[in-house]
Amino acid sequence: MPFYHSLGKIPHKRHTQFRKPDGTLYAEQLFGTIGFDGMSSNLYHEHRPTQVKSIDNQYSVAPKVARENNMQSLRLHGFKVPPTADYLESRKIILTNSDCNIILAAPTESQKDYFYKNTDADELIFIHRGSGKLRTHMGNLDFKYGDYLLVPRGIIYKIEFDTDDNRLFIVESYRPIYTPKRYRNWFGQLLEHSPFCERDLRRPQELETHDQKGDFLIKIKKQNDIFDMVYATHPFDVVGYDGYNYPYAFSIHDFEPITGRIHQPPPVHQTFETDAFVVCSFVPRLYDYHPQSIPAPYNHSNIDSDEVLYYVDGDFMSRNDIDAGHISLHPAGIPHGPHPGATERSFGQVKTDELAVMVDTFKPLKVTEEAMKIADNDYFKSWLELDINTYCLRIVGRCGKDRFFLSSLYLFTSPLKLKTMITDNTSQALEKIVPQADDFLPLLGTDFVELYVGNAKQAAFYYEHAWGFTPIAYSGLETGNKDTVSYVLQQDKIRLVLTSPLKPGGPINQHINDHGDGVKVVALWVDDAKKSFEETVKRGAEPYMEPTAREDANGKVVLSGIHTYGETVHVFVERSAYDGPFLPGYKAWDKPVTAKNVGLKYIDHMVGNVGWNEMNKWCEFYAKVMGFAQLVSFDDNDISTEYTALMSKVMSNGNGRIKFPINEPAEGRKKSQIEEYIDFYNGAGVQHIAVATDNIIETVGQLRDNGVEFLYVPETYYDTVLDRVGEIDEDLEPLKELGVLIDRDDEGYLLQIFTKPVLDRPTMFFEIIQRKGAQSFGKGNFKALFEAIEREQEARGTL
Repeated sequence: MPFYHSLGKIPHKRHTQFRKPDGTLYAEQLFGTIGFDGMSSNLYHEHRPTQVKSIDNQYSVAPKVARENNMQSLRLHGFKVPPTADYLESRKIILTNSDCNIILAAPTESQKDYFYKNTDADELIFIHRGSGKLRTHMGNLDFKYGDYLLVPRGIIYKIEFDTDDNRLFIVESYRPIYTPKRYRNWFGQLLEHSPFCERDLRRPQELETHDQKGDFLIKIKKQNDIFDMVYATHPFDVVGYDGYNYPYAFSIHDFEPITGRIHQPPPVHQTFETDAFVVCSFVPRLYDYHPQSIPAPYNHSNIDSDEVLYYVDGDFMSRNDIDAGHISLHPAGIPHGPHPGATERSFGQVKTDELAVMVDTFKPLKVTEEAMKIADNDYFKSWLELDINTYCLRIVGRCGKDRFFLSSLYLFTSPLKLKTMITDNTSQALEKIVPQADDFLPLLGTDFVELYVGNAKQAAFYYEHAWGFTPIAYSGLETGNKDTVSYVLQQDKIRLVLTSPLKPGGPINQHINDHGDGVKVVALWVDDAKKSFEETVKRGAEPYMEPTAREDANGKVVLSGIHTYGETVHVFVERSAYDGPFLPGYKAWDKPVTAKNVGLKYIDHMVGNVGWNEMNKWCEFYAKVMGFAQLVSFDDNDISTEYTALMSKVMSNGNGRIKFPINEPAEGRKKSQIEEYIDFYNGAGVQHIAVATDNIIETVGQLRDNGVEFLYVPETYYDTVLDRVGEIDEDLEPLKELGVLIDRDDEGYLLQIFTKPVLDRPTMFFEIIQRKGAQSFGKGNFKALFEAIEREQEARGTL
């Protein structure tokens, strides 16, 4: 690093006698790069740093190349790299050339038994998840989410993690890594127009000095081999040093973006450089302010560089179907740019919350075998032109963080023509996969789920810190709401609203008194809330909310609603003309995000429990009033144990985005879970919410670590499960350890697990589900599941 730093004890002059209190000499070491011409520091050791007792092992960590010459854009699912206990073993090289290696790592444990030194390469370690301390022989650095750790070659280090959920993006560089020269004057000082300054660079401030002899294992990397070398003295025996060569940290959150009136090129995001590649940081920033600017990046050709983008967090506006932890590779020689629909949906937007790291290499990258394990080989096709239906759906939007806004289309067509186009095409774009459904009521997805709770603030804390939801909006006294308080939390496409009353009496207090905490509103995202209300009421629905427009400076939302089973209601939400944090009457919840996303994606289905002989009544309601069709039914022969039974039918809308299984009790020797629910909930209601994930092992592991409790499944379940379901992609052992259930249908298999009730009353719980092609609901697991529930009922004395 091109500025001076001193730490610990050093003599007045270099290369002069520097003695310990006992009169013996400290051992001086010049620690430098590029011979004697590059950056260097002078270190002073308790013992000579050259005392090697043995070299016990040598083994290769060279990358195994799958594609020597790659010309295909790839998307890599970074979070699919499995967690591994050991730090070095967890490092998986995914891309490589003669200048650098690009590595993903998911270590679960700190380095304990060894130190590490990379003699070949500088290491730039980006912390996507996790926190802890980088301990080195030149001082220690605390790190957390968003930090870059720059570790020059030859640094001896250990990494200590505070957590076991750690995700690292690492660049090994065979060329020294510097801050960009154009940001510095000829003295090396960072200039005024630099996007960061010296204050942002965290240098080591804690020097731990060990005066010990013994056997100290240092794993040293040299030319893609690891050597196990045993040193005679503790490698952290430095009493002081000064110079320009040392490890340091820089937070991506301290990068100050450079913006302009029109779109700025990628070099304005540059953070580090070598003579072989550059590293850029894309951070939350305001978009361009020219009245006709196009915030989305323009198409550009990578003629002389391979581009690698590592997506960290936020909404990646220029990309479709990109999530945190994904990596996109764009090889040199072919142009790339925004995905179909991205340019248009960027019009009128004023800011982005994206967070990403980019590496541009000047030599082609080779794709390794590790990369191919997590690669989407069809990604290069994702720039093909969309048909009009899919195009309209992309522009109109999707619920959750991927919602895009209608305003951009007004630049191309009249509002009347636009409304017609959207009305005509959005429902068509949602492919009908349940042919028997009437589908007169196009539903685009679940907009939100609102729970009435006794203490919304504490409930929000639970869902944030146990379940990984992000706070996004708030309504209460500070927003002029004198009667209720609501907190809105989101994770990917799942939105929860937690509402409590502020005054005694009234319907919310009565709801909580009768039912305890529970789901009141299942809100459905629609094109036309007025039409949805009129069509359902015409078919026999009891009105809950007449069509009502709410407006603020961010636009307009139209809401309407109908009653369903128990006191549960459906609210229809029309939000295509709204660009606020949630709904009018809410403000953005400006709260530091401390929770970690656990990988939940969307609501797969929601289960309603109804009373004796009421299942058919409510299934007929969904068929007649909302145009749903029955997907499947289960009777007491399917769902029964020695003691209890129930019956269930699954109702779905035409596009399959909304699925409502309806349960009723059946005769059994003892009280079923449905009866227990109805007793404690005091009527019908939402029994459980099934939420989807792409990696159930990772998601459930994090939830368990966060304190979420799951039903116990006996280990004997796993003795024959593969005989029943056949081959699966996952290792059985981690599924067994977590208690994840497995089932298969004609289209694939699924993985599922159920929490214990998340409330004091034994009522609502969650299901975590990962579908690997299967469209069913785990019929083969019913017996194991309900026996697990019965064990919980027996412990509560309600069986």
